[in-house]
Amino acid sequence: MESYSIFSAPFLSFFHKDFYRDVGEKWGGKIFGYLILLQMFCWALILLHLQAGFSSWLKNEAPKLINQIPHISIVNGEASTDVEQPYRIVDPFKKGRVLFVIDTTGSVTELDDSMEMGLLTRDHLYFRQRSNLNEVRVYDLSKVDRFELDAAKVSNWADLIRKWMLLAFFPFAVLGAFLYRLFVGVLYALFGLLINAFLTEKSDFGQVYRVAIMAMTPVILLKLVKILTGVRIPMFWGICFVITLFYLAFGLFALHTSPKSETEPTAVA
Repeated sequence: MESYSIFSAPFLSFFHKDFYRDVGEKWGGKIFGYLILLQMFCWALILLHLQAGFSSWLKNEAPKLINQIPHISIVNGEASTDVEQPYRIVDPFKKGRVLFVIDTTGSVTELDDSMEMGLLTRDHLYFRQRSNLNEVRVYDLSKVDRFELDAAKVSNWADLIRKWMLLAFFPFAVLGAFLYRLFVGVLYALFGLLINAFLTEKSDFGQVYRVAIMAMTPVILLKLVKILTGVRIPMFWGICFVITLFYLAFGLFALHTSPKSETEPTAVA
């Protein structure tokens, strides 16, 4: 019997016993090609979805923040700007929240609790760390020969990110997800060996691992739908674990169900 196609695998992985038997017995290294193609499909849709959302944010929301950025010039380690100081960039989405302060006159010299993100003085840049709001990084501007920044430049940078984010992030996202699934597949294969111990016929680790990789397909597709729709599912990771274990057991039992025993009638003495 000819092996099933990898292109029918996402559909067949939900219900087809013969398909799981085929994966375990015949696929070999083909399972890795399938897994990377599946990740390419999923991440192409996810990044297109994120790109569309980012484009909408750039068009409708980002200008409220970006347009507050004044012209800032750093020449020979000294910053200057053409607005009255201290100049405050505020959060347009949360009233009263100051994100950043610019003061090159010397009246503001330290980052305090009223500044959410940072402070630019004549010769230093202060940034609050997002992972630890009590930690402040200080950058000496003395090594900066010349730098210019304004709202138009930031807007252009954001537009470049929007245009190229799919191509820039796609290979890294696919490779990272592929390696992650290979590792998780090993963990599920260990559960599969426990299930295998209760079966009359034993499979080798390679067969169990291939079935474990395929058993993750329904959950991978479920996660894709969840991301694209934005639906919140309580205890999602626990649900995914149970679903994968179910298909793992389903695939292993299918692997040890002989096609002959399913089709041939029992002989009558």
